[in-house]
Amino acid sequence: MSSLIDFRVTMNELHGTLPHELGVHLPNLQYLRLGMNHFTGSLPASLANATEIYSLDISFNNFTGSVPPGIGKLCRNFLSFDTNQLTATTAQDWKFVTFLTNCTQLRIFDLQDNSLGAMLPSSIANLSAQLQVLFVGDNEISGKIPFGISNLAGLTQLQFSGNRFTGVLPDSIGMLNSLQALGSSDNKLTGSLPSSLGNLTQLLRLYTDNNYFEGSLPTSLRNLQELTVATFRHNKFTGSLPIQIFNLSSLPFALDLSYNYFVGPLPPEVSSLTKLAYLYIAGNNLSGSIPDAISNCQSLIDLRLDTNSFNDSIPPSISKMKGLIILTLYNNTLSGEIPQELGLMDGLKGLYLSHNNLSGGIPESFENMTSLVKLDLSFNNLEGKVPLHGVFSNLTGFLFDGNVGLCGGIPELHLPPCLPNSMKHRKRRIISIFKIILPIAGILLCFSLVLIFISLKRKQKSESRTLAESHLIDDKYPRVSYAELVQGTNGFDTNNLIGRGRYGSVYKCSLPLRNTITTVAVKVFDLQQSGSSKTFISECEALNKIRHRNLIRIITCCSSSDLNQNDFKALVF
Repeated sequence: MSSLIDFRVTMNELHGTLPHELGVHLPNLQYLRLGMNHFTGSLPASLANATEIYSLDISFNNFTGSVPPGIGKLCRNFLSFDTNQLTATTAQDWKFVTFLTNCTQLRIFDLQDNSLGAMLPSSIANLSAQLQVLFVGDNEISGKIPFGISNLAGLTQLQFSGNRFTGVLPDSIGMLNSLQALGSSDNKLTGSLPSSLGNLTQLLRLYTDNNYFEGSLPTSLRNLQELTVATFRHNKFTGSLPIQIFNLSSLPFALDLSYNYFVGPLPPEVSSLTKLAYLYIAGNNLSGSIPDAISNCQSLIDLRLDTNSFNDSIPPSISKMKGLIILTLYNNTLSGEIPQELGLMDGLKGLYLSHNNLSGGIPESFENMTSLVKLDLSFNNLEGKVPLHGVFSNLTGFLFDGNVGLCGGIPELHLPPCLPNSMKHRKRRIISIFKIILPIAGILLCFSLVLIFISLKRKQKSESRTLAESHLIDDKYPRVSYAELVQGTNGFDTNNLIGRGRYGSVYKCSLPLRNTITTVAVKVFDLQQSGSSKTFISECEALNKIRHRNLIRIITCCSSSDLNQNDFKALVF
């Protein structure tokens, strides 16, 4: 069909391979659209003969092999190889990009979601200055981002997330003044974010997640007044939360600052984010009170402040955020009673308050929250009656472990019955009497112990030394495997999580030691953190030599591999 100009079979169920002579007899072909089918095999090199092709789309198929170099000689406007299994293992496999530099018509170039490896050729910076879209994300590309990428002055979208890029984000990227979307997530990039990002005043979307960026966020980010989403999750950013980014009052969608090393308070300037839907600041080292001003963020539907060091009480003003669906405050040091006002949040579906120092009773208003499907109050100091209705009737939706003062509730919770009011008053009187008697008895006991201590001091020292020597000689370190730790922690389930630190997490674990099941604490080192292996060795050496009544005793250690053959190191206490 030599007169064929346009051939489109997009979004069907076609399969099989393309004829190897496909481009030989189609001298007039301008549009070849094969996307969203099930084609396999390699791209025919004969396509290079279809010199009139203006748009080539083979996206969302299963094409394999390398891209024939001659295809790069076709001067087209639209080229999409998105979501296939194309490969590149050498510089020669990227030669088609070098040929493309002669094409001044190229506007959209999409290579994302393949298996393209090796280094991105520097010639990519010589593509048409009119290029608007460049997608190379979700491949296996390594090396550094070419500094000359700034030559592509017409770019509006640049995406190289999900690769193995190393080095820094080039400062020259700030010269791409037309850029509206920049994706650099899921690489191995280091160094600070360049302050030149502030020059990208048309930027709508900025993604930097899951890299090794460090230092403070550049103050120039305040210039990005058009941003709709900005993510900085899982990096090594430090210092105080940048007030400048909270001044982006028009930010409408998401701001993710979670899992970094930010310190200090949550600034009241957060109240400027009145249009924001998602705010994630979990997993940092923030402290102080949660500011009342956060209630001005009336558009929030998901607020995550967990795994920090926030203290003081939960501000009742949070209840003013009527659109909130998810609120996470767990793993902090919040105290005081849970505000009754939270029960007025009709749309709230998930409320997570576990691992704090909250006291008092469960607000009765929670019983009327018809939308609430998950309420986690575990490991606090709550007491009193558990309501019967709403989320409290759901055995999986209501979590309350670690609150010994709770009573009542539905029978399936197996909580003790609540005492009558008269018994409660009597119990309080007894406690008050004990509060007076116990200090006096304690003082008398201390005087007695001092006298005994002086008389037995020498003998005690001698016995302690003998016991210590015997302990060091007789105690054997048992061998514990990774599999036993997995089984004892139920696969390192978060329900067994005791706490987190910079170099790892601590889990409650049940182990068979000396023919009996023993409850232990397992400190699992996060070997992705710099210095974790060194810390593991140092702790092993220290705990092997030190014995003290105020130092918890080490039972053994485990240095092995997990199920994915990654290094695994843990201490058992």
